[in-house]
Amino acid sequence: NCSKLPEPNGKDQICMAPDDDFADERPTAERPVTPVTPASSPRTASTPALPTINPLSTCPTKYAKYENMSCTDLCDPNCRDCVPKCDNIFFTKQHKSFAYAWMATWASLCILSTVFTIISFCIDPGRFRYPTRPIIFMAFCYLMYALSYFIPLFIPAADIICKTDTTDNTSLMIVNGMESTLCIIIFLIQYYFGIASHIWWLILTLTWYLAASRKWGLEAINSIACYFHLFAWAVPAILTIAILVTGRVDSNELTGMCYVGNHDRWSLLVYIIIPMCFLLLVGQIFLLAGFASLLRIRTNLKTQVDDSNIRKLEKLMAKIGIFAILYTVPAVCVLGSHVHEFINLDTWRCMSSTQSPDEELQDSIPTVEIHMLKIFMSLIIGITISMWVLSSKTIRSCERRCCRKNIDSRTTLNHRHYRKQQSYVVAKQTDGNGYVQHYKFPARHNMLTANQARFGHNMEPANL
Repeated sequence: NCSKLPEPNGKDQICMAPDDDFADERPTAERPVTPVTPASSPRTASTPALPTINPLSTCPTKYAKYENMSCTDLCDPNCRDCVPKCDNIFFTKQHKSFAYAWMATWASLCILSTVFTIISFCIDPGRFRYPTRPIIFMAFCYLMYALSYFIPLFIPAADIICKTDTTDNTSLMIVNGMESTLCIIIFLIQYYFGIASHIWWLILTLTWYLAASRKWGLEAINSIACYFHLFAWAVPAILTIAILVTGRVDSNELTGMCYVGNHDRWSLLVYIIIPMCFLLLVGQIFLLAGFASLLRIRTNLKTQVDDSNIRKLEKLMAKIGIFAILYTVPAVCVLGSHVHEFINLDTWRCMSSTQSPDEELQDSIPTVEIHMLKIFMSLIIGITISMWVLSSKTIRSCERRCCRKNIDSRTTLNHRHYRKQQSYVVAKQTDGNGYVQHYKFPARHNMLTANQARFGHNMEPANL
């Protein structure tokens, strides 16, 4: 029935769908309709297909429109105009509560470990020369990284990762961190110091390689230390500025914090996965090259009669190997969790779009265990970093520091007592019976004037 179809908007064929009333009256079997070609134009071999009509005219229930774009199908990887509301979209309330307790526990241990390492360095800085000096800067980076986990524990997550839409007063999750100050602060701390810690690990393996393979001395490595600092602090700053300029900061529903790549898989790939892969791979190459050189040195030392040098070298190699394992295994786990998010992020968005408005989320859509493992592994490196300073040398350094304070305090008291004695002048005189009499006068007064007041005005200074 052509009367129920809308007016055509083209010369060749109709490009509009029928009314809803007509959709119910359609027969079960229909003949394929061949578009009519005008007589004036020849029939082409292939007919252009009709454009597909998107069945979703609005965003899903737990999402809201953003930037008035035409795409609304969350199962489409290119669709980014629907923003999740501040609700249980991917994770349940129970998993969020457990994540807060999980973060508080491991962040506290990380803070204690890194503070102990930094205090050990302040007590005896001479112990931590290159090539082990980068461990101190790694401890500082993980200290700042762990402190950021306490922000969502004291500030509600809605004040950090949520914003209010002005159109319909709906609370939405932040997909652009420039819309929240707290979101920007957390991102700056976590991303900047997180990348800086990985770079200092690369510098640590590089200095080990220079000292073991290239036989660089302490003075040679110290001469290029300024370039280490320039590379370690400038590269994270450049990446951070690039993320802020492009507006890639977004919110994390589970932790209540902001990072990059939580809602955009390509940002996760460019700014996290690729830098971590590069730093970890190059660091492992330097580490293996340094170990190969240490093994050659150990082989040469076996020709000596004294085995003390061999035992010292083996102890150093074991310490470096354990520390390398304690860093590499957690870093690989964190990198694997990021790759897991990159692969499944679009699938999670598509699954969340099928939720009904009144249905409570029974189970988290992503695998929560992987996210908990990522939090644990990102903090365990800061916890195990104290292994390098936890030794008898640290205890002896603390004892010497305390004994030095006691000696300094006793010296100060003796000096004050000496100055107190020197603040008086002692004058002596022999009386007529041959006894010597002592007289004590303040040093700030004139000695002659004091003695003249005591013995008379005609006393000569030579008699004192």
